[in-house]
Amino acid sequence: MLAGVDHTFNPRFNISVRAGAEVRDIDNFGERTSPYGEATLRYAVDKRTSIAWSNRYGLEEPEFANAPCRTTYRAGVSVSHQSATVITATATLVYAHT
Repeated sequence: MLAGVDHTFNPRFNISVRAGAEVRDIDNFGERTSPYGEATLRYAVDKRTSIAWSNRYGLEEPEFANAPCRTTYRAGVSVSHQSATVITATATLVYAHT
């Protein structure tokens, strides 16, 4: 269950926000419900370069096979640059707190 909004402040800057709840039925662990949210801000530096800051809070798959899912907050920054018509380079740095 998710609801959200996208808003464009100007041709270079926009935001996407989603919030809701997620329900997972996990074998051997039962059902788990958690709030879920995500937000992304995007800014076009110029016609070929953009920066995005993303945030996400919700359930994720476990690191170990016999463990229940985990609640995680992720934040990341991405920089993309289109150097040719078919070539785009992207660098991303992500922080995750579980």
